[in-house]
Amino acid sequence: MGMNFIGLIEALTEDLSNEWQHLHFYLYHASAVQGLHAAEYREFLTEAAQGEMKHIQNFLDRMFGLRHPQPYRPATKAFAPQTEPNAILRGAIELESQVIENFAARLTGLETFEGNPLIAAYFKVFYEKQLEDSYEDREKMQRMLDATP
Repeated sequence: MGMNFIGLIEALTEDLSNEWQHLHFYLYHASAVQGLHAAEYREFLTEAAQGEMKHIQNFLDRMFGLRHPQPYRPATKAFAPQTEPNAILRGAIELESQVIENFAARLTGLETFEGNPLIAAYFKVFYEKQLEDSYEDREKMQRMLDATP
């Protein structure tokens, strides 16, 4: 059985919650980061938070576009606060890895979407873009982590 319209709304709601969590994670750690290169990490994490704001807007726009807006729901998943740059990067990589898996699952579900084929086609492109962004972000952070002693 494939994904239906209600399943799509539930997926979008869950994904939006994850994006709120990412925003909070990056904003918090932009201020919390300590160490020799804290200023550079602060800049990187602040830019990552700005990217998450765009993702949040994308998900909200899609839900309003489907005429199914959701009330504001803050991120429901907590994260472990860190101050050390490598620990922050590892936490961010874990968050991005989780949504990459979710987005890949959404794409699989949309292959057998039970509803309007135009909605399925559009959301395949939407989730491919989200997957690409998160995958590239994770890749960049992994390279940063690999380059540190």
